[in-house]
Amino acid sequence: MPDPNFTVEHCSDAEIRVVHSGEGHRYKFSFTTDNKGRRILSPTISCRDNDKAPHSAEHFAKEARRFAETEAHKREKMD
Repeated sequence: MPDPNFTVEHCSDAEIRVVHSGEGHRYKFSFTTDNKGRRILSPTISCRDNDKAPHSAEHFAKEARRFAETEAHKREKMD
């Protein structure tokens, strides 16, 4: 089931960017390869806070990563 709290803003071979629908925080995940040569999300994340939101971007970072991984798989950007 899709997560109604996030939407994909952009997805390319290099990165996926997702937005928290309710609070407007933006998250960017780059793609990299693991030691077995599989495409995965990089362990690092770039967050941009919406200063007017009641929660920080960090508050939703785990959910954003989970959503980004699911969407990247659907788009065949990850192994």
